[in-house]
Amino acid sequence: MLQTSPEDEYYVDDLGRICPVHEIGWVREGWQAVPVFDEAMEGVAAFAMTEAFHDENEGLGAEEFSDLRAKRYLDIVDGFYLATAIDPRFGTWRFVWQGETFFSMRPDFIFRSLATNLGEAPVNILESAVRKRLLDYYRELDALERALAQGEIDVMELYPVEWWTDFWRVRGIADMKPITEPSDSAPATGNALKTTERNTLLTIIAALCDYSAINLKAHGTAAQIARLTEEFGASVSQETVRRTLARIPEALLSRSK
Repeated sequence: MLQTSPEDEYYVDDLGRICPVHEIGWVREGWQAVPVFDEAMEGVAAFAMTEAFHDENEGLGAEEFSDLRAKRYLDIVDGFYLATAIDPRFGTWRFVWQGETFFSMRPDFIFRSLATNLGEAPVNILESAVRKRLLDYYRELDALERALAQGEIDVMELYPVEWWTDFWRVRGIADMKPITEPSDSAPATGNALKTTERNTLLTIIAALCDYSAINLKAHGTAAQIARLTEEFGASVSQETVRRTLARIPEALLSRSK
């Protein structure tokens, strides 16, 4: 199953800035008034790195694994995420600087990096920082490089999650950062939310945050909500909160149609 390419989502202008082809959609505005673009980009990069590489990495939780299973077919970035619980694409988003919209990094930078064993040259400070952090995952990178060279993986193909699970396990890599699968004793779909139910709950969350003056687009919001859940006595990780908040714009859009 072939995947689509995100190359038509952006272009790099003469100043090396990554510009979206289509400027509609959700953007972050925290760097709108910074006087110099490079200074804005430093702030963007620092914030994006916290989203791309969260502090605690104990493998995928049941929710994240369930999300991957729901996709059914995964590319090499998803496959890397399955083994490491790291998906640097979480740091790729649009931001506004002095009225113009830019990408924090190229939407296909991670894909290109993994497909070439980090041979893709960075074009901005965030891509350089992400590339440096990816060097820590040399075992996974080496496994991907060997599989690509031997034709075991076609870089443009998508593979079932079970295929990727076996891929990492036979190489002894999945055991290093255990993948937490949902319990076999629990019904596979009995408690799964339907799309409409999930969108309704996300809309309710957005309304409650608005009422409580919690800015969903602000820096540190995920950490703030995670702390609130801990104080409430039902702790939810910052990464899970961040992933949930990222789904809200799409849920609101679906409810407004």
